[in-house]
Amino acid sequence: MHDIGWGWWLLMSLGMVAFWGLVIWAIVALARGDRPAREEPRDDDRPLDILQRRLARGEISVTEYEELRDSLTGSRKQHAPDPERAASH
Repeated sequence: MHDIGWGWWLLMSLGMVAFWGLVIWAIVALARGDRPAREEPRDDDRPLDILQRRLARGEISVTEYEELRDSLTGSRKQHAPDPERAASH
């Protein structure tokens, strides 16, 4: 038999641990998929703050923002009709 010494045994042991660690990491990564991390609720998640962020991201128009804001705050301001909405009806 060949005497490879304790250094080689140590190197092979570390290599085996690294190999199995990589295999386990790959399985966990595949199991999780591409799901985005769940965003934790923030203190500023009040309805008006959410509405302002949606307007800033361009998800809603200014007219929709004003209507939803008025609905949330309870004020009933009269707005000029939205030409885009009138054309779609």
